[in-house]
Amino acid sequence: MKRKPETTSIHGVHREKLKPEGPLISPEIRSTVFHHHPDHQKRGDQYTRNENPNRAELEAVIATLEEGGQCAAFSSGMAATAALFQSLDPGDHVLIPEDLYHGTRAYLNQFMSRWGLEVEATDMSRPELVEGSIKPNTKLLWIETPSNPLLLITDIEALSKIAKQNDCL
Repeated sequence: MKRKPETTSIHGVHREKLKPEGPLISPEIRSTVFHHHPDHQKRGDQYTRNENPNRAELEAVIATLEEGGQCAAFSSGMAATAALFQSLDPGDHVLIPEDLYHGTRAYLNQFMSRWGLEVEATDMSRPELVEGSIKPNTKLLWIETPSNPLLLITDIEALSKIAKQNDCL
């Protein structure tokens, strides 16, 4: 039975894991460490920095609501940004907006340049410029819309088509 988004948002997606006599929604779990089996084989959560039942539930709910296969929740936008850029290989080419959040630009210039990532800025509000900047090693079009601080608007649909045609994220 398909539930309404409101029901999923409130009750989560793992109700079947809750005991019938237990809470109606997943409880907040504040533990940072979890029981380790004597044979040292990983079973379930081990340390909250790596995995946590509450974060797993949040990720499952968002993936369900967005009709996606998976979701990854991060403690900050920059943590998510760093994880994404670090998933790329040295030598990969990335297109970023000329008008870009300063924290992202600083991260790319200070850290990812040492990673060997090739970063190029272009006016993302002009799809023809983006398309003309694609290289054989382009792996990612980084979009921020509206941009920061100038509030330029990027046509996400147009850039998504360009990315798909060029096998880019």
